[in-house]
Amino acid sequence: SWKTVGLLFEKSSTRTRLSFEAGIRQLGGGSLFLGGDIQLARGETIEDTARVMSAYLDMLVIRTFGHDRIEAFSAAAKIPVVNGLTDGHHPCQALSDFYFMEKVFGSLPGLRMTYVGDGNNMARSLAEGAALLGVRLTLASPPDYSLPETEVENLDRIFSRIGRRLRHAVAEDTLTLGQYSLLKVLFDHQPMTVGDIAEELGVSLAGASAMIDRLVHANLVSRTRSESDRRVVTVSLTEAGQQQIASHYAQRKDFLRHLFMHMSEEDLKTLLSLIERMEEGANSGEGRELR
Repeated sequence: SWKTVGLLFEKSSTRTRLSFEAGIRQLGGGSLFLGGDIQLARGETIEDTARVMSAYLDMLVIRTFGHDRIEAFSAAAKIPVVNGLTDGHHPCQALSDFYFMEKVFGSLPGLRMTYVGDGNNMARSLAEGAALLGVRLTLASPPDYSLPETEVENLDRIFSRIGRRLRHAVAEDTLTLGQYSLLKVLFDHQPMTVGDIAEELGVSLAGASAMIDRLVHANLVSRTRSESDRRVVTVSLTEAGQQQIASHYAQRKDFLRHLFMHMSEEDLKTLLSLIERMEEGANSGEGRELR
């Protein structure tokens, strides 16, 4: 029989809204989209809104901010309440991901899955779903953006029920493209002043200083104050920084050598130089001429 589903979206959406509206209609039901123009936005309580919606709807999908809001809706409503996204969780997206994996691989238990990104609502829901479905999950997050340690411990307890542990890797040594470019510039032109680095990379002094701070902390570059003018500070690669860049060049050379088996060392250097010039000219328009 016909069912009416309310879509209460306090946060804007494209894919989630389309997915629910299309799916509801394809299953023979109807949807009512409820945005920020209902009385809830004017001070009506969640409890009153939930009771009113329960009298008219068969189910309610909520996309909102704090997870406590959807819990309050669920407690006061007399109809099923589905989490279409909160700041804390995104279970429907995780469910869709696991459905697709099962469709491709045939079954879920024992599959290995890696999530690379912030320890956000998506990471949390994937971890919870993986624990319940027997999927072996690794979360890899940048520094300061990982799931709180207490949450990882709670998730580990869920994983332990299936004899697994959540693997949570924080990428402490991950470099941004800008930081790596800075290392590359120093490799060719060190030592350099902060101003010269900023000009070479096309960034502000503050931006260059921030990158240098991070690389100093990672022991990849060092600062030296000029003895003749204490206001002048130069930046150089440390031994670790030189090794990192040298390793990168060696990897590129090995890769090209596999592509061009019969190239001499001199020809290989020429090709590397050309590639470097193309990369440097890509943003200035010169890249078109080099191609």
